[in-house]
Amino acid sequence: MAAAGIPQCASATQASDIPSVMRAEHMTVIDRIAVLAHRPAPVGPEAAKLLDMVKPQMLRHEDVLLPALTLLPMMAGPGSQDWKWALPLVDRIMAQQPLNYREEQKINRQMEVLAAAARAANDSAAIDVASKAAAILTEEDDVIQPTVLLASQHLRPKPYVGY
Repeated sequence: MAAAGIPQCASATQASDIPSVMRAEHMTVIDRIAVLAHRPAPVGPEAAKLLDMVKPQMLRHEDVLLPALTLLPMMAGPGSQDWKWALPLVDRIMAQQPLNYREEQKINRQMEVLAAAARAANDSAAIDVASKAAAILTEEDDVIQPTVLLASQHLRPKPYVGY
């Protein structure tokens, strides 16, 4: 252990340890949308479509994007500089950016459709679920993904630029 309690070497097991609060948030959103999917039209069918879009994206975020957050404490403290385990992860994040962007657009449109269906049905619970899901996904798209990409710039060795 380093002085600040940060492990000297990040292992593949540590790389897969995402913040538990984020995994719990994902499961809550998925579960709440799944409940809505069992409601009658117009809410149920629109929630089912949203669930089919959100679930794979959240699972992919847990597999690829969120493990990279484990880099941040190491970068902030005197811990290990052994980040080689993260390079393939970051490469996958970069490669998946176009797919993520397209999916985010589709999910946002479907959330709007669900919110409109919920308003038409005067279903305040469905409106609440749609807005909370939108907030969580927006945080991942607008905050977490750029943070991980910014942090990834520190992973690769920098060429020496002499004077």
